[in-house]
Amino acid sequence: MAAGGEVSIEVRDGQGFTEIVFRRTGALGRLAMLVLVILGWLFGLMFGVVMLAATEQRAFMALWLGGWSLGGLFMIWVVIWRALGVESLIARSDGLTVMRRLAVLRFGQTVTAQAFRTLHWRPDDPTRRVVVNGRRLRQPHLEVVAAERVLRLAHGITSADADRAKTLVQRRVVLAKRRAA
Repeated sequence: MAAGGEVSIEVRDGQGFTEIVFRRTGALGRLAMLVLVILGWLFGLMFGVVMLAATEQRAFMALWLGGWSLGGLFMIWVVIWRALGVESLIARSDGLTVMRRLAVLRFGQTVTAQAFRTLHWRPDDPTRRVVVNGRRLRQPHLEVVAAERVLRLAHGITSADADRAKTLVQRRVVLAKRRAA
């Protein structure tokens, strides 16, 4: 992994496929953030329960408590995904699959070899906006370009790691397309 990357890559070559696994680095810091988010959410939840018991505006507090609960659960899901989620790119001669995994949950999107156009490293993702201290941070990523859609993955990957992934995908998918033509 090149210095400064937020994503490390691991390559698994099998018979008929190559899987490139993208793992986020710094999981310990992300887990610490998860603990802080959970503690803050629980504090707000307990505050809402106390206020529900102490106020006469029960309808408002019940609504606020419901919104706090749903928003907190969503935030916890996002932080868990950021800490423990894994993305992978599985290349075969008939196409490739972008797989997102979190424990036993799996979400995959498949692109056929005929629909696959190219794999690019992009220095910034215009669809993601991350601002720290008033400055927008760039979001380097891989972009799978297909005939009907664009899939973005591995946010935080370095150019060198992206070039390695691109070479591995081309070896499986593009060469197979040329042989079939």
